[in-house]
Amino acid sequence: LAGSNAGNDFYISFPPCYEESAGAENTLRIFVASGVRQEIVLEVESQGYRVNKIAVPNDVIEFRIPTTVGQPYSKGVTTLAPPEQVYQKAAVHIKARAPIICYGVTRFLYTSDGFLAIPVSAFGNEYVVASYPQYTAAGSTYDLPSLTNIVAAYDETEVTFTMGGTAGSMTTGGLKKGQKATYNMMKGDVLCFANDADAQDIAGSLVKSTKPIGVVSGNQCANV
Repeated sequence: LAGSNAGNDFYISFPPCYEESAGAENTLRIFVASGVRQEIVLEVESQGYRVNKIAVPNDVIEFRIPTTVGQPYSKGVTTLAPPEQVYQKAAVHIKARAPIICYGVTRFLYTSDGFLAIPVSAFGNEYVVASYPQYTAAGSTYDLPSLTNIVAAYDETEVTFTMGGTAGSMTTGGLKKGQKATYNMMKGDVLCFANDADAQDIAGSLVKSTKPIGVVSGNQCANV
């Protein structure tokens, strides 16, 4: 709680969104606000992706990132998410000399969502996942799960995930409510979880780490 949302080093990740229409301008966007003129560097190491822009004092600049670069993985709207795993160096890394504020926005043809990015200086070691249950409707073939992406900012970070959700919930890798799994992560790695079937959720899952991490959670397409 002593941390600030302003910083000069950010590691973030975008959970996969409802991406249905081929040819549409489906992009991930990072908005950066800076109080001074300075160079902002955005990179995704696993993709060899790097963009430099100059911030305008007391204004906002925009980065647009292809979904295949900014998301650790993509999934169709009728297929299961892959089993939980670590995606090496898949985080979006934003660097600046002076403090900045960052927002992440998913802007697709039919869906849009966003979050305030938290800098590494305000990362913590314990989180509770806040997500939204999988869409369920009689006869529906959609598979729109509850999701979370965990981002490491330091090498040799041990992360333990304790599954939450409802009594019948399970991750796509088979982790049931109350069960734990531990992973070793390096700087820039992203660890992804999703639930397995209709009416399931991963909300309430507990994430603990030996070094500070970032967590972003949601749903591929929340139908309220």
